[in-house]
Amino acid sequence: MKSLQKKYVYDNYTYNSKNPLARFAHRSRFNLGLKLIRTDKKINVLDFGCADGRFLNSLNVYPGSNLVGYEPFMESSLFDKVPIVKTWEEVKGQCKKNQKFDYVLCFEVLEHLNVKTQIDVFKKFFEVIKDEGKLIISVPVEFGFPSVLKNIRRVSLHGSSEIYSLKNIFFSFFRKKTKFMKSHRKEDKYLSHMGFFYQDMENILLNNFNIIKKSFSPFRYLGSNLNSQVFYELNKIKTPS
Repeated sequence: MKSLQKKYVYDNYTYNSKNPLARFAHRSRFNLGLKLIRTDKKINVLDFGCADGRFLNSLNVYPGSNLVGYEPFMESSLFDKVPIVKTWEEVKGQCKKNQKFDYVLCFEVLEHLNVKTQIDVFKKFFEVIKDEGKLIISVPVEFGFPSVLKNIRRVSLHGSSEIYSLKNIFFSFFRKKTKFMKSHRKEDKYLSHMGFFYQDMENILLNNFNIIKKSFSPFRYLGSNLNSQVFYELNKIKTPS
């Protein structure tokens, strides 16, 4: 019963949020992700950190395609058309059974990981994507005007704290890190959004992947100042560093 309750809390916080701005941002990101996967043949797709599985269960792909969700933490029974595995060994087992993945997806996950873990995750992605495959990532914009709206909402939900302090919110607006934020981003645990700036992650990402296209959501062509998420479409480089 507890896991079921968590599932509904997650869904109501994101795709079905009561906050109209949050709901609009999450649904826009969701719909953009769906548009990026178009094919007229069978494909293998991995959704890394798939949460409740909503995205994969909504994906309209060629019949017989192999869709796999990887989610080691969250329990969910909202959507059950797509298998969700909990260990990386199971993911590699899917590669052996059905070949490597044509698409690896990672939406709104990497901001919760420190740099070391991000590097490890990118190496995992590299190993399971086909040479001609594609990696699609989205992460939040956590500076400038978007960060103010997001952090005000977080304070209303969680209250002011060491993380969501006025000082941290102020520095985030200018894409600067306080001493706390620098320390926080090094912690070996599930991290908050505070102190995550996608440009830092992008520099690490380029050690293994080429950026095919970079776009923003919900207003795709307006850049980071008026958007809540950034999307990357990437392919593998021949010689990773």
